[in-house]
Amino acid sequence: MKVKSFDQLSEAERQKLYQFVVQVGPDYYFSSYGEMLEDYLGFLFSQGKGHFSLWKGKDVIATAGVITEEIASRGEAFITGLTCAQAEQENFPQLLDAVIGYTRAFQPRVIRLGVPWEHRYLASEVERAGFEESYRALVFRHQGAASLDELPFSSLSLQELTVDNSRVFQRIHDDAFRDSPNSGCLAEEELEARLRPDSDLICGIALEKGQPVGAYELKVEGDTGWIEFLAISPSVQGQGLGKRLLLQLVNSLYQRGCREVKLFVISSNTRASNLYSRTGFVQEQIATFWYSLDLTK
Repeated sequence: MKVKSFDQLSEAERQKLYQFVVQVGPDYYFSSYGEMLEDYLGFLFSQGKGHFSLWKGKDVIATAGVITEEIASRGEAFITGLTCAQAEQENFPQLLDAVIGYTRAFQPRVIRLGVPWEHRYLASEVERAGFEESYRALVFRHQGAASLDELPFSSLSLQELTVDNSRVFQRIHDDAFRDSPNSGCLAEEELEARLRPDSDLICGIALEKGQPVGAYELKVEGDTGWIEFLAISPSVQGQGLGKRLLLQLVNSLYQRGCREVKLFVISSNTRASNLYSRTGFVQEQIATFWYSLDLTK
């Protein structure tokens, strides 16, 4: 068996890897081969050097990716995108050891590792490597009617993301999520991707009396609308703006034809969970179990 980085793969191997991820991985990973290429060859995975797959002969049996972007600012590295055929579970440690070794070279203080619900059988292998469970990524689903025609408050003004307001969008995002689990600063490459005409993300800022107070990001996948994130500037938090923006975004997705609205929340973020519960959301499932390996001990 051999561990290969994505930038080492031939075109045929990349095609085979895509088929493996689509068949074995969680259903929210990729909608197309092109999307996979853009992700794995992008800056998050160091142009393919930070994404790895385990090959048994000519067949791929497991994958994992490493994100080092937040090491400089937060001391955190992330191992994500885990997929493994259950029949090959016993071989997964070979990939895990290689990925941990690659990550350690960047000298993070902590390594965070996400185990998708669909691959929870890998938890025992992760724990044997010294990781401890820290929190979970949960999916919440809105239980409201198919539309919210009348909102019980005056609306915030929503302004689509443009080059002119992109720095405001970036600042609000970074200020709001700087200390949040599984988040961090919005990199220049990420901001540029959101400004591209072919982006499938719906981004913008929220204004109250002409002043920017929030930022948001939405995505529509079939009949499902996703609130990728909403953020309120820390200087105006605690004034009910988060609830107002949340309900407006839910309404916006229903008006776009979505039959259901969902979002992710980290289990340790009780403030956000309580807000979502008060505005018609219920927990639908566990998406990912997140583990931590403290390298300072």
